[in-house]
Amino acid sequence: MFFVMYFHKMQIPQKEFMLLNMYFVLFVVIEHESRNFIWNNKIFRIFAANI
Repeated sequence: MFFVMYFHKMQIPQKEFMLLNMYFVLFVVIEHESRNFIWNNKIFRIFAANI
């Protein structure tokens, strides 16, 4: 929810705001789905270790 509030304070146009919300929801869904697969978890850990 902080993410949404932060962008709302920036006074960006409504259309862009809705687009950002859609991308954010999509990201959360993909993140959630990827956790259901062990091999995706391994890839994610390797990626996180590289950062």
